[in-house]
Amino acid sequence: MEILKHILLGMVQGLSEFLPISSSGHVKLFQHLFGYTGEENLFVSVMLHVGTLAAVLLVYHKLIGQMIVEFFTSIRDLCTGKFDFKHMNPPRRMMVMILISTALLGLMIIPLGPYSLKDYIEMVNASESLFPLAAAFCFTGLLLLVTFRLTARQTKVRRAAKVKDALIIGGAQCVATLSGVSRSGSTMAAGLLCGLSREYMVQYSFILSVPAIAAAALSDAKDAFTGQISVAVVPLLFGVLSALVFGVLSIKLIQWLLKKDRYQLFGYYCLALAAVTLVLAIAGV
Repeated sequence: MEILKHILLGMVQGLSEFLPISSSGHVKLFQHLFGYTGEENLFVSVMLHVGTLAAVLLVYHKLIGQMIVEFFTSIRDLCTGKFDFKHMNPPRRMMVMILISTALLGLMIIPLGPYSLKDYIEMVNASESLFPLAAAFCFTGLLLLVTFRLTARQTKVRRAAKVKDALIIGGAQCVATLSGVSRSGSTMAAGLLCGLSREYMVQYSFILSVPAIAAAALSDAKDAFTGQISVAVVPLLFGVLSALVFGVLSIKLIQWLLKKDRYQLFGYYCLALAAVTLVLAIAGV
């Protein structure tokens, strides 16, 4: 029974991490229903994130490898005065823009009064109430539907991001730290509204998730290991493997659905899930 439960959680994490429906929101909802609490809840989330991180590395290993090479050659070029910002090759440009998008997450630790923005968001995410989760699912659904309608007939698209685009996409990723707001959905919507092509934004959004997922996993792991954790190892391994497999499948599914102009279906799904979550909240489940 425990193995089946972890496989289901891994499936939810793997599918929802890359489908624009919010992995954190889905995992929080399922963990709420399954009764996971405290450090156990946190540790399971960390390990499932490791599975989805492996999925991105598996699918985009070639491009990620090129970007890593470009990172080090860029440092060399900066030191020798040969770095040309205006004429970067595609892997280098994506690497630089993803660094800019990721850097915005650092703004969330700047104090705003007694707490930082990250602290405020964590307080909302830690709430046992399902009302904020329902509102976040609703926001994600409306964002996807509006974006699809505005970009459905878009004929002029760009195949590479500029600094302005990277900043907007990075801002969208900050908003998506709220449980129920899809990271992939919000970053992809931001890029599409900036005029970037769907094919490019699939790559950009998923590779952008690598540092975000890794940072979240490391941060949560530190918090999880400060407490006494008792988790069954074998069921958890099945959960991680499930997250990896379904993570790869969800990436492939997104690529296919974008080509078939079916992306807006996720918007309707999120609105329906918002309604279900709201009912559960009202019922006090």
